[in-house]
Amino acid sequence: KEIPDYNVPHDYTSGSMDIVNAYMANKKTDKAEKIMDALTKKATEYINWYESLGDVHFKSNYIDIYTQITILADIENVYSQASENPDYSEAEQKAFAKKAQNLDNLLQGFYMPFAQRCERLGIKLR
Repeated sequence: KEIPDYNVPHDYTSGSMDIVNAYMANKKTDKAEKIMDALTKKATEYINWYESLGDVHFKSNYIDIYTQITILADIENVYSQASENPDYSEAEQKAFAKKAQNLDNLLQGFYMPFAQRCERLGIKLR
């Protein structure tokens, strides 16, 4: 029996990506995608909130923003790898490739303004 998401929401830092990888390895893609959707939504909401902060608060939270961007990149990587995995049908591979591309577009939309703001504020990114 599984613990419902509403009792213990999925979180990147508490091993949710490990669960995603296990589901993907066992072809339980619906369950994996549900978790990745929740993590994507959460990361997107955090990034949008952090980006709305003034410069002083942005500077003190830029590591958190970078972490959320990294989460999205990790999710994009799962979809990208699945899109090239011959164990999945051609239709599944195409669907995964589309999701990977959508996430890549989202990442580009977040990362470029983030990097530019960091540069403007004198923040050195790794």
